Amino acid sequence: MIHDNYTIRLPGTSLVYFSLLLGLSLKRNTMKTQMKKIPVELIRVIKSSNKTDIVFDFDQTIAKILIDWDEWEVLMGELMKKFDPGWVSLGDGIHHRLNEYIKKYGSDFCQEVVKITSEFELKNNKGFILNTELVDLVRQVDKRMYLFTSNTRELVIPYLKKEGLFDLFGKIIARNDVLYAKPDPEGLGLIYNSRIQKRNYVFIGDSKNDRAAALAFGIDHFYTPKFW
Repeated sequence: MIHDNYTIRLPGTSLVYFSLLLGLSLKRNTMKTQMKKIPVELIRVIKSSNKTDIVFDFDQTIAKILIDWDEWEVLMGELMKKFDPGWVSLGDGIHHRLNEYIKKYGSDFCQEVVKITSEFELKNNKGFILNTELVDLVRQVDKRMYLFTSNTRELVIPYLKKEGLFDLFGKIIARNDVLYAKPDPEGLGLIYNSRIQKRNYVFIGDSKNDRAAALAFGIDHFYTPKFW
C-alpha cells in the first residue's frame, strides 16, 4: 500500500513494489500537466463587444513549451559577459537586462540574442501542450486576433501551422521581428492599427512582462492564470 507521505511494504517481489512506485510516479507527472479551467473573467473578455482586437502571448497562454528556460538564461548571461566582461546581474529580470544591453550595443547584440535563442529553442524543446480549451474558445469568436511572443519564429510558426492555428492571427510578432523584447512595447506598436481606438485592444498573457508591455503601450491587459 503506497500513500503520499509514507510507504508500507507488502509481501511479494520487489518487482511488484517497483511497479506500484512507478504507477504513482506516472500519476503525479500526469497531474503536473493537467490544465486548469479557463476563468469566467477571461471568457467574458474574449467575448466582450468592447474588445475587437485581441493580442495573445504564446508560451503558457496558447500553448506550453516543454523546455528548461534556466539553461537559456545561462546562455544569455554568457553572451552579456562576452560583450561586457564586467557584467554583473542586478536582478532586474533577464529580458529587462537584455534590452539594456541592446540599447548599449545595438543590433549586433540583438542579432546574437535571436540567433542563440532560436538555436536553443529548436534543440532543447521537448514538445508542446496545446491549451485546447482556450483555442476552442478563440475559434468561436469573430474578432481580430494577433500573437506577440518572445519566442522565435523558427519555433512558433511551424507549430501554429501544424495545429491549424496560423490563420487565426492577423499578425504574428515574434522575437525576430523586434529590436527590444517584452516588457518593451515595440511589438504591440507593430500590431496596432491607429484607426482602431486603443481601448478596443486587450493583451492576454501570463507574465509581468506582458502586463508591463500592455501598460506601457496604453492598452488593457488580462493576466491569465497558470494553466499548467
